Amino acid sequence: MKKNIDLSSMKDNEILEIVLAQSLPEEKIKPLANTLLKTFGSLTAVFTTAPKDLIKIDGIGKQTAIDLAILGQILKRI
Repeated sequence: MKKNIDLSSMKDNEILEIVLAQSLPEEKIKPLANTLLKTFGSLTAVFTTAPKDLIKIDGIGKQTAIDLAILGQILKRI
């Protein structure tokens, strides 16, 4: 049975960890999410940073940077 998840109560790093889990090994997710938030200042800033700037972060490859940028575009459109 699936549990109901209250997404509105999730912290920014938890949301970012879920996104990163789609393309990164599990052991890298939590530290990388924290690094991204510390570097860029907010979840919104991470999602709206250009891929060329995201890949400067150790552990972020081209595909992960593109995935984050796509989410940023989705956020802008809704």
